[in-house]
Amino acid sequence: MRLLCAPPSPFASKVRMAARHLDVPLEEVYADTSNPPPDFLANNPLGKVPVLLRDDGPAIYDSVAIMHFLDRLSGGELYRGTHRGLPASRRRPATLQALALCADDPEMRGRTCAMCLQLHRRPG
Repeated sequence: MRLLCAPPSPFASKVRMAARHLDVPLEEVYADTSNPPPDFLANNPLGKVPVLLRDDGPAIYDSVAIMHFLDRLSGGELYRGTHRGLPASRRRPATLQALALCADDPEMRGRTCAMCLQLHRRPG
């Protein structure tokens, strides 16, 4: 799979962090949205990053939709929750919600990346 992304995009950043956390291999292709490549425009009617180009299906072009796809691909490892009684759509752990919100904030993005790396490298 290929992820069309741009380094300044917080939405692409959180998708890249989720993929790394889940050990989902993605080829990251940096797209200049001011001069987008043809496969970018052909697969994304919004003209924004990120865009996930799948080998066996249509492109996914919304960061939340991509993260939910990665969650399903990983067997539910991203949105694991222990909130019994809540509908599946509300079972996002608070930590993940906080990290996702921080990843959207340009001032917090660097710290959020560092926190994700620390959590991912913890033994056990």
